[in-house]
Amino acid sequence: NLDFFESVCPMSRTSFEKLDTNSIWGKYEKLYLGYASEKEIRTHASSGGVLTALCIYLLEKNIIDGVLHTKVSDSSCIETTNCCSDSKEKLMDACGSRYSISHPLNNIIQSIDLKKRYVFIGKPCDVTALNNFLEINSELKKNIIYTFSFFCAGLPSKMANQKLLKSLDVDEENCASLTYRGDGWPGKVTAIDKKGNVHKMEYADAWGGILGRDINPFCRVCMDGIGERADVSCGDGWYLDENNEPDFEEKDGRNIIFARTNKGQQVIYDASEAGYLDLFEFNDLIQLKAMQKYQFERKATMLEKIIALRMMFRTSPEYSIFRLRNFHIGISIKRRIRLFVGSIKRIIKGRM
Repeated sequence: NLDFFESVCPMSRTSFEKLDTNSIWGKYEKLYLGYASEKEIRTHASSGGVLTALCIYLLEKNIIDGVLHTKVSDSSCIETTNCCSDSKEKLMDACGSRYSISHPLNNIIQSIDLKKRYVFIGKPCDVTALNNFLEINSELKKNIIYTFSFFCAGLPSKMANQKLLKSLDVDEENCASLTYRGDGWPGKVTAIDKKGNVHKMEYADAWGGILGRDINPFCRVCMDGIGERADVSCGDGWYLDENNEPDFEEKDGRNIIFARTNKGQQVIYDASEAGYLDLFEFNDLIQLKAMQKYQFERKATMLEKIIALRMMFRTSPEYSIFRLRNFHIGISIKRRIRLFVGSIKRIIKGRM
């Protein structure tokens, strides 16, 4: 019913009102830079491998029985499937970003053994929806004992992924594997066809030129790309160039890590003490803004997007304009006007 959807939907007024309005970055206990101590995990993962290392720690210490997450589908290299990994080998086989449509909450209740304990990994919206559901069905909290999230800039469409393959000169039927990130940082997009030929593209070209241009319209008005409702959330801890911009030259991977709850902080500390993570406390929010410029800007300019939607008589999330003003910081008037005009154009084109 409508009351149920309002209570769990990550785009609802209910979810919006649960966000912290005192900081662009949401509530957190501690902030770190870090990476998986094991070189293979750090290299194979999309950035620093922190979420993978945390899950391996929890499995190997018998704190959990499985990890609920997504991986590439067996039927198509640009589709995903839900899975439960109960070993390091399975996690390593599935780790890495999937810049394609995923539904990790689909049939999740049927996937849970009520005698077992799990970590759930998903997009920020997935974690919000799950935590909203667990507040209603608190009995399941004994089974899903941690929620982890990764930073998200939007969900690319299947058509965008098909366009990516076309740009790589591979079609979906003849593509044996597609890796969006990893094997370096950020790593190249790598498609291998069924004849073994390797096709590569720079990460910045793939995201900036193709995938990021065709995302779910509601992703453009999502308030949380940084996993504010998770126990632990991670993104790219980009190094900065001489212009204070993210440097996408290949380097060893590194995560920005938010310990958002007490138990999230504790598991990060315990995994570090056990040798699974290399951590460095980090408190420079000015540098963080430069590292994660998109995430900062999307929230700081949400007011302009919502006003644009309402001015054009389009459906928009029921965000409070008054509360959105709390995030209205750190962006120049010139930039705000440009983003407002850009939003109007996207609305007219049906992309928002």
